[in-house]
Amino acid sequence: MWILQTPDKKWTNWSIARGMVVDDKHITGLVIKPQHIRQIADSWAAIGKANEIPFALCFGVPPAAILVSSMPIPEGVSESDYVGAILGESVPVVKCETNDLMVPATSEMVFEGTLSLTDTHLEGPFGEMHGYVFKSQGHPCPLYTVKAMSYRDNAILPVSNPGLCTDETHTLIGSLVATEAKELAIESGLPILDAFMPYEAQALWLILKVDLKGLQALKTTPEEFCKKVGDIYFRTKVGFIVHEIILVADDIDIFNFKEVIWAYVTRHTPVADQMAFDDVTSFPLAPFVSQSSRSKTMKGGKCVTNCIFRQQYERSFDYITCNFEKGYPKGLVDKVNDNWKRYGYK
Repeated sequence: MWILQTPDKKWTNWSIARGMVVDDKHITGLVIKPQHIRQIADSWAAIGKANEIPFALCFGVPPAAILVSSMPIPEGVSESDYVGAILGESVPVVKCETNDLMVPATSEMVFEGTLSLTDTHLEGPFGEMHGYVFKSQGHPCPLYTVKAMSYRDNAILPVSNPGLCTDETHTLIGSLVATEAKELAIESGLPILDAFMPYEAQALWLILKVDLKGLQALKTTPEEFCKKVGDIYFRTKVGFIVHEIILVADDIDIFNFKEVIWAYVTRHTPVADQMAFDDVTSFPLAPFVSQSSRSKTMKGGKCVTNCIFRQQYERSFDYITCNFEKGYPKGLVDKVNDNWKRYGYK
């Protein structure tokens, strides 16, 4: 968990970002826009200190701290305050040895020193959350100089190896983004019942379960609603890592990927029911961004896919799902379930 603080000490950011060991005193890593770590680094550059930004890197911090450091909380909000609000008590902290940053007191290890935006080193390649290592590909990234290390006796180094689902980048970041997405829907007055980022989609899809009665009350069209949803999410930090938002009706269990993919392939017409957003910021780690010409512009490649039948925007639209649970009378379903073992099945 990286810790940076603005020069005026009003905003302290705890964040998760990858880092690569260069030698025994240096680390290089991603410090990219619009992430908060970059915003704080830029605030130091603005006062002429782009190469002497105090930092701390903490391993083995409290679970609540690592959770909140993964959340897309608002700009200017310090994660330590957010953690305290969730837990109902503050996280014990201690001061670093070489700078004024405060770090969780129960950390297993703490590295501290300075970050330079002007000194860089080739970083990568790295096996990221989307499941690829692109050989011989790296990028110049800012350089961290480690000036002190503190650690507990017999310290434990927590490790997460990202890649094909499922790992902590999907369960942690994806689930937390979905939680913030639901809150944003409530704040924005969207008729959204729930939100989820399915692990199988490598944290690139955001599924939104739409309340059909609420949708019909808006008296809107699929085009207008998709535009509204995309503008709300793709233009905020909540939607930064998301490249496709999928709207489904309230009969779909969005936590069941089998139901999600069924709705996706049967309820939208490719292109016709998808609204592209080519002017928003791309997520640079998405493979189809990093391996295309889009990596130069970092714009677009995002869309909202409407998997709600057009009729459902205006009125109830009855259909029967052709499966065992919903396609047969309840009495028959119960009878089969009650006699399952007698039929010779387990």
